Amino acid sequence: MLYGSLTPIHYKHSYSHPPFLYTGLWWEDKLQTVKIRYNKQNALTKFFGIPHGDELRKSGKAVFVFARRGEPLEAKSFSKLTTSSREVFEKWVWKELEVTVEFVNNHTHRVELLWMHGSRGSTKMYLEPGETTVHTTMLTHEWWVRE
Repeated sequence: MLYGSLTPIHYKHSYSHPPFLYTGLWWEDKLQTVKIRYNKQNALTKFFGIPHGDELRKSGKAVFVFARRGEPLEAKSFSKLTTSSREVFEKWVWKELEVTVEFVNNHTHRVELLWMHGSRGSTKMYLEPGETTVHTTMLTHEWWVRE
């Protein structure tokens, strides 16, 4: 369950249930949730630009903030979504879980790059010696390199 400032939004699936197969990762491993209820603005709500309680309550929308672990919490280091739509929320969460990964073949021979799904690997490409490739993938996706 992920919480906004007003009411809980139940996320309808985790990584272990269809349409996703269990990959050894749960939402709770990657998302820290917190529920804030307040009537007056405070330093935290001002920092994140969250309206005061009455204004937010009247909007009927929840506010979600996403910040990556390990990054300094600064004004531009987080993203924020205000919505009452589960579909909008889900698209936003998936976009926030995207990462860029770079593969470099430092071997003297060709290697195979596989994207893992469950216990099966799907060959995405072969990297020649010294070759580099960059992919946008999801934080939860597993990649293997085979010699």
